[in-house]
Amino acid sequence: MSKSDLRKKAEIAPNTMTKLRRDEEVSLTILSKICKTLNADFGDIVEYVPDAEIWDLYDENRELLGKDHVRGEQLPIDGYHLVVHVWIRTSCTDRCEFLHQSVIGLRHLALIYR
Repeated sequence: MSKSDLRKKAEIAPNTMTKLRRDEEVSLTILSKICKTLNADFGDIVEYVPDAEIWDLYDENRELLGKDHVRGEQLPIDGYHLVVHVWIRTSCTDRCEFLHQSVIGLRHLALIYR
């Protein structure tokens, strides 16, 4: 069945089909119409993909590997990602105070200081 045939049989507006092609939000009513037309369940036409934080991977020389990494998954043996450390210092009158913001994520800490 073509997309056009599906749209007509399910009685879906053309702009709604455009939303589907662009991965934009559509109502459950639209998904229900598609399921009914295709004699399918929601799980047959929809996949839940949670938002993920994607990192670039680098080699030990800080060269991009051209690979992405999903935060929370184990890093490959040859993969690194960059970490940022920020030190914020208050104005020093009687004493200086620092606020240390740290984002840790390197498998090997050797890249932090060079």
